[in-house]
Amino acid sequence: MRYTFLLDENVLIWPIESGGRSQGGLKAARLWYEIWRNCHWIAVSSTLAKRYLEHLRGRRSKLSAWAPIPGFETALLHVIHGKARWVDDCQPACEEQLIRHLNDRFLARIAVRCPGCIVVSAERSGQTLEDFRRPEFSSLGIRAVEVNEALGLAQQPGS
Repeated sequence: MRYTFLLDENVLIWPIESGGRSQGGLKAARLWYEIWRNCHWIAVSSTLAKRYLEHLRGRRSKLSAWAPIPGFETALLHVIHGKARWVDDCQPACEEQLIRHLNDRFLARIAVRCPGCIVVSAERSGQTLEDFRRPEFSSLGIRAVEVNEALGLAQQPGS
């Protein structure tokens, strides 16, 4: 089964900033790698893609020195550019009001336009995942999972 993951920005930042030295950062990096390797997708909007690319530009030197997973940078860029299911996030969605972090509300716009996606957040308080676990999102088939669970799903071959 192929999965479509909606990865918040922290799932991109964490592995780069940690340099692969933290278990969580390494698992987040493996998640990107397994999405690429096992034919899964990510849900992306122009807003999210722009944020991903800004984070990558700002962390270019850290990323180029990143060694724990050979080929990580290539896999990361391939997922962002070649494994994206593009959705429009220009129109508001009533569900975005359910997200407490104002900076993450645009993720609700993406999620409701990509029913069945799996939202993954590395935000420490867990509020974003908690918010995406509400019945309004569940009724659209949207699941919210921690990085560990997402990694397990991503390791399953897509068909």
